[in-house]
Amino acid sequence: MNTQLLAVSGIIVLVIVMVDVAWTTLTTQGSGPITRLITIAVDSASAKAHAVFGRRAVLVTAGPIAIVAVGSVWVLSLWSGWLLIFSAFPYGVIEAQSGQTANLADRIYFVGFSGYGGFQAGRRVHAPFNGAGGV
Repeated sequence: MNTQLLAVSGIIVLVIVMVDVAWTTLTTQGSGPITRLITIAVDSASAKAHAVFGRRAVLVTAGPIAIVAVGSVWVLSLWSGWLLIFSAFPYGVIEAQSGQTANLADRIYFVGFSGYGGFQAGRRVHAPFNGAGGV
């Protein structure tokens, strides 16, 4: 796949998510666009479930479900954005000892659990490639 397309897509995902996080948590203007869509969907689903089952507990759990859903979407979106960026370049993540490129599973693990530093995945150490012939 085109490396520029992957990198630009990853950057777009990261910017959209970070704007939504900042808008939702730091402003007094209400929810960001992603958060608003998620809360509307949860509210609509809980209203329909309340209409079907007639239990107030369905409505009471809508808030916590929305919070978990928003947090999960934020985390998964950040993970996906960084994965797109690190996948844009064949040597974006390498196995430190052998210098071979990491496969998709290694990149997913690297992006999600490393904080972009080296990490242990079994016996292999993965790191971002610095472009100067080393890790």
